[in-house]
Formats: sequence, C-alpha cells, structure tokens
Amino acid sequence: MASKSGMKELPSDRKFACTPKIIGVKRPQSLVNFLSIDHPSSNNSNKRQKRAIDSKWNVENVPELPCLHVKEKTSVTLFDTNIKTICEKIVASAQALSAYGQYYDEQAKATLEKDGMEFWIQLFNESDNCLVVEVGRKNGSSMIFHRVARTILTAIKSVHQSTKFGINDTEPPYPHELSSKSKCVEGNDKYASRMDVITSLLKNDRFDASLLGIQSLELLTNTRTASAGMISFVASIILSKEHEFGEIKEKVLSFIRNENESEDGNVLEESFLEKKRICAFSILSNSLNSISQRGQNGFESCINLDEWITGDDDDGACLLPILLKELKNAQISPQGAFHAAMCLQVLLEKSSTIRSKALDLDVTDAVLSSQKVGHCAHLMLGSISDNLVKILGEAK
Repeated sequence: MASKSGMKELPSDRKFACTPKIIGVKRPQSLVNFLSIDHPSSNNSNKRQKRAIDSKWNVENVPELPCLHVKEKTSVTLFDTNIKTICEKIVASAQALSAYGQYYDEQAKATLEKDGMEFWIQLFNESDNCLVVEVGRKNGSSMIFHRVARTILTAIKSVHQSTKFGINDTEPPYPHELSSKSKCVEGNDKYASRMDVITSLLKNDRFDASLLGIQSLELLTNTRTASAGMISFVASIILSKEHEFGEIKEKVLSFIRNENESEDGNVLEESFLEKKRICAFSILSNSLNSISQRGQNGFESCINLDEWITGDDDDGACLLPILLKELKNAQISPQGAFHAAMCLQVLLEKSSTIRSKALDLDVTDAVLSSQKVGHCAHLMLGSISDNLVKILGEAK
C-alpha cells in the first residue's frame, strides 16, 4: 500500500536495511580530567594534609600527541631540543615563580599551584624531533595563569635561562603601572564606601561572594593595585583594637584562625576556605608591612599586642602561635607559610616583646621547617626563611 506521499512502504524486515551505519570516532579523554591536582578524599577532607612537592623532573619517554587533539593556545612547539634541558627550564621557572606541586616522569606531565591557581604542563611528541609543551589552567585566577604561562613558555623558548627569574623579581611586571594621579590620597569617604561594599560581600552566605570580598580586600592592600592612603586605611582596620569596620577584621582573622572549617567534608567548600585563608594571611602581611616604616614605639602602638601574644577567649586565639604553626606545616600550604613568614619577619624586627615571646615558643624549629620546604619548591619562602634565621641569630 502506497503512503500519502506516493512512496512505497518497505517491508518490515527491510525498513532499516538502507539506513547508513555511522561509525563514530571516540573522542580522547580530556587532559583536564587527569592533569589535576589531587584533592584529599571526602573521608579525611576536614583535615589539612601535606602535599607531595617535587623539585626534579626526569622525563625519558614522551607520549605521542593523541589523534584529533586540539592544542592549547598556551602551548609551544620546539624542534631538535633536548628533553632534559626543557624539563630543567620548566622546573627552574616554576620554582622562581613559587609554583609548587608534582612532576610525573612517566606521564611527562606536571600539576602545579600558584597563589590558589592550579594549572598543568604536558609534554607531547608530535613527530620526530618535534616536542609540544602545553600549559593549561585547571581553576583559579585567569590573570595569574596567563602571567605564569607566559613566563614559563618564554623560558622554554629562550636559549639561556633568563635572569628575570630572581627572587626579588619573580613575576613579570604588570602591563600598566599605576600612574601617579591614580595613587593620590583619596578621601576617607571613598575608602569607607569601598569598605561598605566589601563588608556586604564578606557577610554574604554564598562562597563565591565572600571569596570575591576577601580577594578585593587583598588588592586594596597591594602596593601595585592600591594607593598608599588606601593601604594605610585597610591596615588600620586589620591591626587596630577597635574600628568602625571591625566586622572586616573579624572575618579576616576568622579565616586565619580556621574558625570556618567545613564540617560535612565538602571538597569544593574546603577549596574556597583555603583560598580565603591564604588571602587573609596576605592581607595581614601587607598591613604589617604598611606600618613597618614607623619606629618600634610607633609600631607597637599601632597593633594590639594582647591579640598577638596572649589572646582572649572572646576575641579568639592569639595570632603568634598560629603563624608558627603555619610555618611548621609549610608542606601543607607553602603559599600560606610564605605570607605567615612575611608577617613574622616584620614582627620580629619591629617588636622586642613579640620577638622574646616567639623565642619562648621555639620559633627556630618552625623557621627551619619552612626553610627546608622553601628551598625545595618555593624560593620566596626560602628567602624569607633565610632572613628569619638571620634575625633570630642576631637576637640570641
């Protein structure tokens, strides 16, 4: 029986006989899935665990470039190169940038972290004497990633190791330095309006909103992104005993004291909390550095000494033991230990009271622990630890 369209209907056993068989090409597994920094398991996620930090990368066999693989935009192709030399340059550049993590020899890949931004590096053989080096971001700040990727790829392409990877200049400069007009002293009304916005973000229940608030506050204490007046204003909030914006100080110190630790073991939640904690340490170190230009009497009058050496049940645990604990656990969070060491350096130099208390708390053991990790994977931490050893040697 013919259909309405005039075409004859095929028998039931031949309905699908003419259907072309489509042969699909299986898409290779995404590199992002296996080029990731392993997080702690959910069973033990409420405990901060030590990271495996490598300082060598010995690659002998590089895998072939997968079929239909699309190269990352942040990649480079090299011809007639020595794999060992390339690996050494990558490791040296990552160490100079204070990017730490793991290097996998057999897979020819690396998973690293820098300022809360996780990224991966993968080596491929495209053909004979043709090496492909890819750098990709897993999560975190895209601005930090592009600075890091550009620096590493430039080092790979260079014939000799560039001198710009020194400790005092570990990152390329910002593309546009702030002009003198933008650094002029602003009125307290403008400072206060910005603090109102940050307060509302920090009090928000959403994790991304509170993270944005603490990151914005960190930028307002950075000499490259804020005026001297703004940095001084934020420092007075963080370090003084009482202030109009005391809620901001309470939030920052709560992250440092780890009072917001996740109870249900949510990995994503803990990742946000760790990023906030590192930002809080950075804010504290920048604030201390802002008032470090004053004399010893002026410095101690600007900070609440009880908050650092004795503590109070109402205000929370004292901060000095927390800094020392962060140094001892440098392998858990090298970036957090770096900011804690920065805080400790200012405190030991400017306050004799805190220096004597730190000596009673075995500060030397904590500094030596951070020094060992720093020289292995975080050169800035190693440099600050060396300074602390020198300060402690002069104090004895």
